[in-house]
Amino acid sequence: MRAISAMVFLALCALLVIIYQAIQQELNIRNLKTRIAVSGEQVKLKEDGIVAAKTKVEEMNKKLNPLITQRDQLKKQKDDLKKGNTDSEKELGTCQTEK
Repeated sequence: MRAISAMVFLALCALLVIIYQAIQQELNIRNLKTRIAVSGEQVKLKEDGIVAAKTKVEEMNKKLNPLITQRDQLKKQKDDLKKGNTDSEKELGTCQTEK
């Protein structure tokens, strides 16, 4: 009879240990699920920030494109004026030497 009581006691102890471990695992799983959810929200917020920054960059690029073309045109005009200026100076020099 004592042996049976000892076996039942040991079985109950083992059952309690298994129940404790199961509860501990469930709590860990819940904790991990909440951490995953929080991390997912943080990732979403950061992605939204990145998308907003990308949109701003695209808008700035759209605003810069006309300015870049205008700058290129002004550089071309400047080069043309320099070329015209040097041509005029050469012609003036040849005219003065002919006189």
